[in-house]
Amino acid sequence: MITLSANDKELQNFLHRLGDAVLDYQRLQGFLFAIACSPEPVKPSEWFELIWLDDEPQFDTEAEAKRFLALLVEDMAALEQGLEQGQLLPFFCPTGIDQRRQLGQWCEGFLLAHQYLEELWELALMDIDSEAIDDAVTAALNLASAFTDVLANEQLQFDEGFDHSHTAGDKAEKQQLQEAYQWFDEVLSVYADVRMQWQTFKASHDADQLFLALEPVARDELCPCGSGAVFAKCCLH
Repeated sequence: MITLSANDKELQNFLHRLGDAVLDYQRLQGFLFAIACSPEPVKPSEWFELIWLDDEPQFDTEAEAKRFLALLVEDMAALEQGLEQGQLLPFFCPTGIDQRRQLGQWCEGFLLAHQYLEELWELALMDIDSEAIDDAVTAALNLASAFTDVLANEQLQFDEGFDHSHTAGDKAEKQQLQEAYQWFDEVLSVYADVRMQWQTFKASHDADQLFLALEPVARDELCPCGSGAVFAKCCLH
């Protein structure tokens, strides 16, 4: 696991004090990762409320509340910077059961945020229209769901993509985990790149629309502005 910064440790202390009212640290990290990968930027004022498991956050003072929000924003900024540098999962391949639990918790937070953004993801993937990207995003979600299984039964289970002919045992399970974890890292890199892919698509689409709008239009043809009126009685007038 990575070494925590002073801000991360302070954030962990806040989360510990708030207890069951808020997502724990690992779930929060997975949640923020998915928010950072959103096809469109999400303001802190929009996602801040989603981390609370109680109706309202409870702080002793207003200064504490502001400090907590500042730590979250700083954490998100550091995460976004890491994404730009190609840093995805904040883990090495987990070996012990405690590390697997942490990965499962991270994946629960990741899935929570993705579900919140689901309609936006559907729109982005529909516009990009890439089977390879669709498959990678689906694989990321399926693997995240598989990794959360360890929280319930301490055993990883995968429906497809792996050879189940191995005899039961720690060696086979560790090999399967290593393969799954490597695959997860690969598909998450595609997942994290969807925002740029969609922005590129929209920029190209807007440029095409502008080009069509600038083409010569006959007086009796529909106006390219989309008003439904003929050109002579709309923008030409």
